[in-house]
Amino acid sequence: MNFDFLFIVTYGRSGSTLLQGVLNTIPGVLIRGENAGALHGLVGSWQAIKIAQDLFSAESDKSTSPWFGAADMDLDSYGQDLAASFIRNILKPPPDIRTTGFKEIRYHMAADELAFEMEFMRRFFPRSAFLINTRDLEDTIESNIRAGHDVSEEDLIAVDQMLRSTAKSSANDVFHIHYDEYRHDLDRLGPLFDFIGAHIDRATLQNVLDTKHSG
Repeated sequence: MNFDFLFIVTYGRSGSTLLQGVLNTIPGVLIRGENAGALHGLVGSWQAIKIAQDLFSAESDKSTSPWFGAADMDLDSYGQDLAASFIRNILKPPPDIRTTGFKEIRYHMAADELAFEMEFMRRFFPRSAFLINTRDLEDTIESNIRAGHDVSEEDLIAVDQMLRSTAKSSANDVFHIHYDEYRHDLDRLGPLFDFIGAHIDRATLQNVLDTKHSG
């Protein structure tokens, strides 16, 4: 496997649960489902400490400073502990798992916030990759309405544009996969499996594609 962590970055009703199932056909891979954006909070906490250090470290060694101790905060150790706790308590990979991760649809954020979150994940989840999952927007919007998801059409359009822009980056740890391209043609999954460094088990994979995921 080329990566130790795989993160599906997407939006609701995009076929991401099916992609989750596809990845879980790979021996040694365990991709969890959504966690209601739990990692966002951890990244925000780490970002707050980084801001405190970047802006207020000067003279923070003095007990009279309102930011007393800011320079002594261990930013790397804190980030490592946050990531380790997330892996241990949320992902909980068994000993035989080589690659783990999760999928999340809650990325209604500004592009710079997404970029920062991805940098945190790159820094504290070694050998990680981001699978940007998209779907035809009209179908996604219709599916959101049918499912009763409280996400506006404007928000879906914005997050789709943001993720497609992210997918166009030259980063070698980002892969763009489109639901409509592989849903009825498992051969279209070949490049994804090559990117991950995994072998396609056609029979198992076809069974997953034929099985209804989500609702």
